[in-house]
Amino acid sequence: MIRRTRGLRPKVVKAVLSGFCNTSLDVADEIGLPPKKCSTCVSDLARDGIVRWTNRYIPVRNFKYRVFEVVT
Repeated sequence: MIRRTRGLRPKVVKAVLSGFCNTSLDVADEIGLPPKKCSTCVSDLARDGIVRWTNRYIPVRNFKYRVFEVVT
């Protein structure tokens, strides 16, 4: 069941469904929030089945961002 929350989650869902975002860093750049907050919300979306993790990573400085895709 998808939890209903106000504030951050609807913005993240809108950014994910736009098709231009495939990492939490992309989502953070799109909506202007820190990547850590967006990463938590993307993980919740993955747990709810809206997105799924792929086996790809994008290295950025000393960190690797996991790539996700929207489940259709």
